[in-house]
Amino acid sequence: MASFDSIPLFSTLSPQARQFLASMTQERILEPEQVLFHEGEEANAFYVVVSGSLSVFHPCGDTICKIVNMVRPGEPVGEMALFSGQKERRNASVKAEEKSVVIVFPDFTISMLREKEPAILESLQQIIQTRREMNTEKGDV
Repeated sequence: MASFDSIPLFSTLSPQARQFLASMTQERILEPEQVLFHEGEEANAFYVVVSGSLSVFHPCGDTICKIVNMVRPGEPVGEMALFSGQKERRNASVKAEEKSVVIVFPDFTISMLREKEPAILESLQQIIQTRREMNTEKGDV
């Protein structure tokens, strides 16, 4: 069962809400260099980093062309493709830089968050907007 205690995004949740959300998610361990998802794949989950660090990058064949962002504990990743209201394809690849643990949020948890914990959904949407603005400034749209 996933633990939300150390993640600021979930700090406003009651213990009951955390337990409920934990029952719908799972933890996944990534080894260094292990890819979480590839650019172009259909999005079916988003993730929150519990420990370790992940790099978001654009691949060029078997190599990395450009690292777009680093994702640290407490931060979501893979959310941008799910929160547009329709399933989209991943616009970047993500891999572990070191041994990392992420919480996996299957796509169906979004409707549950919208209904039961709208403040968390609003926080995620603010993060998405900030990242889109950063990507636009960098030319990574």
